[in-house]
Amino acid sequence: MRRSRAPRPPAIQVERDAEAVFEEAIDAGALSADPAHPLHAARYMYMFHDEDGTAWFKNRDTRAYLAMRARKRAARGAAGGAR
Repeated sequence: MRRSRAPRPPAIQVERDAEAVFEEAIDAGALSADPAHPLHAARYMYMFHDEDGTAWFKNRDTRAYLAMRARKRAARGAAGGAR
């Protein structure tokens, strides 16, 4: 008789999940959809979410980090939030 395996948790879909994180960051004003804006989303890489739910992004050129706190406006860093 075969034993049934416990169901596996769904695999993380990095491309799909990262796209949703970028959309959320743009909606929250942490990043911008405007290519001329210094906080344009294409200038940033999504890095991770920490235990508090803060999403961390890294600028591709300067390597500076930008934090977007969970369900709040963008964290204010050197560049400020996009509005």
